Amino acid sequence: RPPEIKSIVLMTNSNGGQLAESDLAVAARWGVSGQGGACMPRPGKAVERAYTPDECAALGDGLAHLGETTFDVYLNDHAYWQNVPRRSGTTPSAVTKC
Repeated sequence: RPPEIKSIVLMTNSNGGQLAESDLAVAARWGVSGQGGACMPRPGKAVERAYTPDECAALGDGLAHLGETTFDVYLNDHAYWQNVPRRSGTTPSAVTKC
């Protein structure tokens, strides 16, 4: 991967350390089964924030194409995707799972 891409959408453990497969359960209420089995989106947990200085440095000129803010998108209480840029083409609702 190009160096600037290595800082985007990092699977992260808020408790530190490695994540095990069992840590990846989607529990942030991104979607629920609706009437007739339809998948209905829910707000889940996505924290919008400014880029860190390290992320800005890693993204370099590419930052101008990604928007002024980024998101940390949570799967559950401790596993999350760190640094999902606003203009990445992936919104938090795109991870909806029933």
